[in-house]
Amino acid sequence: MMPSIEYIDSYFNGDFGPEEKKVFDDRIMDDRVFAEEVAFYLGTLEAARAELVIEKKNRFLELYQPQPEAKINPGRNLWRYAAAAAIIIVAVVGAYNFLKPTTSGQQLATTYISTHFTGMSVQMDDKVNAVQEAKALFNDGKYQQAHQKFDQLVQANPSDEAVLQLAGISALKTGDLDAAATYFSRLQVIPGLHVNYGKFYHGITILKRNRPGDLAAGKKLLQEVIEEGLAGKEEATEFLKHL
Repeated sequence: MMPSIEYIDSYFNGDFGPEEKKVFDDRIMDDRVFAEEVAFYLGTLEAARAELVIEKKNRFLELYQPQPEAKINPGRNLWRYAAAAAIIIVAVVGAYNFLKPTTSGQQLATTYISTHFTGMSVQMDDKVNAVQEAKALFNDGKYQQAHQKFDQLVQANPSDEAVLQLAGISALKTGDLDAAATYFSRLQVIPGLHVNYGKFYHGITILKRNRPGDLAAGKKLLQEVIEEGLAGKEEATEFLKHL
């Protein structure tokens, strides 16, 4: 089997067909270790890109330093500096474009979902109730059963913000993105919440769904999260850096 790093590299280089992409995305959702490898891969590329840009900039500064010469020709020297600057700029831009991962909004959202929605907290002293039972199903990896139970809870408690959020997360894990978007859109408009991730989660849900118009709509929601100072502001900022 191809080593994970080569496999991941092939994905981001656009070497996969639709079926291979789906297998890759599903693996991110189901394999936490693999999802961490993907996150490490993207972080390494970002660090390498930054280091190379600094290196090229320092090289330009070295070239720009005037060297002692006899009978310096100012016009010739200026041309040499301009040529050196052009070479460095081309190298930096080329390195940036080469190293920058061609990460789509769907890929970013998939990675976020797989690495952040791995479990639901269950208080040991809580009484056993429907919410705790649904959480337990989710933590056991029984996402479809958890989704069904949370959906029933939403129908019984349509304005319960905690249930709406949990229902949205369970829907994400099953791939029912329309349901997740509905839950989070309802959550985001509940007034008076001290912390409300509804708009941020709604944004990443439609980025993951990736239908025509979803990219623009998802970016708009993330921008609103930032502008309004809502929960998920820092994460939204990171998302938009790559979109």
